[in-house]
Amino acid sequence: MQKNKKIVLILVFAFLVAVIGGVALYFYLTPKKITIYTFKENLAAGTVITEDMLTPVQADATIYYGGAKQNISSYYVTGENINEIIRSGDSLRTDVVKGMPFTIALLTSGGGSKVEMQMDPTKIAVSVPINNITGVTNELKSGSRVNIYVTGGGGESGEVYSTKLAFQNMRVLNVSYSNQGALESATIECTIDQSMELVYYTSTSSIYLGLVDGSGYQFSNVSNPYFTPSTGAVSGSKTRSDSPNENISTETDAEED
Repeated sequence: MQKNKKIVLILVFAFLVAVIGGVALYFYLTPKKITIYTFKENLAAGTVITEDMLTPVQADATIYYGGAKQNISSYYVTGENINEIIRSGDSLRTDVVKGMPFTIALLTSGGGSKVEMQMDPTKIAVSVPINNITGVTNELKSGSRVNIYVTGGGGESGEVYSTKLAFQNMRVLNVSYSNQGALESATIECTIDQSMELVYYTSTSSIYLGLVDGSGYQFSNVSNPYFTPSTGAVSGSKTRSDSPNENISTETDAEED
């Protein structure tokens, strides 16, 4: 009888441990929730935010932004900071639409511009001069994808080239127009290295854009391809190992006899 009692106690203890472990595992695996807000209606830039304009919703407290794990409160207005924002009388710095999440970047106190709101936080925005010809189409707009061609200068071995494909499949962040509606400039999203090159080309070369379909664009087989008038050939510094193209006829600078 005593032995049976011990067995029952052991089974009860094991059951309790299993239940506690299961509950602990559930809370560990279940993402922590936090309250964020969406807009109930369309609002214009400059509108002072009040709580009756917002709808509370539950969201994961942790998000991945720029490839890194971040606390959602670093980017979104949450239940933890909504009262402070309402008391401050802060306003919108851009138009918003119904159902749009309320982020800190939308507030006037967040600073910056509409272009910054569209950018990858690791990138830089650089503007280049264009017109209705070099900008391809007067309908060029934010979100378009372009190749950037530069004319002038020389190749990597000193050859004079007419046109170099400097950058491929770049994202347009903003387009500026003259009072007559003609294209004046395009703002391009770049890495730090690309931004320095692009600024250099802007001051030393002529720039043309080539409109591309970003969803299906295939990169050139060679890196930094350029056209050499003396040979009539397209050359590049090296073969791209990551290029999906296989049938582009090119020549490289280094040829073996």
